[in-house]
Amino acid sequence: MNVIFSLARSIEAFLARMTSAILVALGCAVALLMFSAITTRLVGLSFYGAEELTLLAVMWLYMLGAVIASRERAHLSADFVHVMTQREQSIKLARALSSLLSLAIGCFILVWSWELVSWSFEKQQRTPVFRIPWIFSQASVFLAATVMLGYLLRDCWRDFFALWQSSQKGATRS
Repeated sequence: MNVIFSLARSIEAFLARMTSAILVALGCAVALLMFSAITTRLVGLSFYGAEELTLLAVMWLYMLGAVIASRERAHLSADFVHVMTQREQSIKLARALSSLLSLAIGCFILVWSWELVSWSFEKQQRTPVFRIPWIFSQASVFLAATVMLGYLLRDCWRDFFALWQSSQKGATRS
């Protein structure tokens, strides 16, 4: 079992490094595209297609940012359980149920994102200037949903395991 957890941690670390590197590259690309578009307009030229290239890069930037937020569990949440109770067991139960609900919603998002990618294959839409298939942009949603679902599974496992451990400690005290 330790081998599986070790492998999972290695994969997670690799994904984190890759995501960070890609985000830096995309951030630089978006900045360069925006700078180029602005400076060419200032000198009276036009950089046709800058907007579509920026949109493609920004879609990946947003989706990979969501992956990082999911990995670090930094996504938005309304956690009011701490205000209502100080009981460790109740807090862990609320966190586990929240993870389970997030996992269920993540499954729906994964299905919907796959349907978007399938639809994109079917329609074969392309950008107007460079004729880049829109699937390159829309695939970012599916990839992000897939990776985020993996992180949600991890979080759900950890939360229910913490809840189980907490209940075991409580049972041994009684």
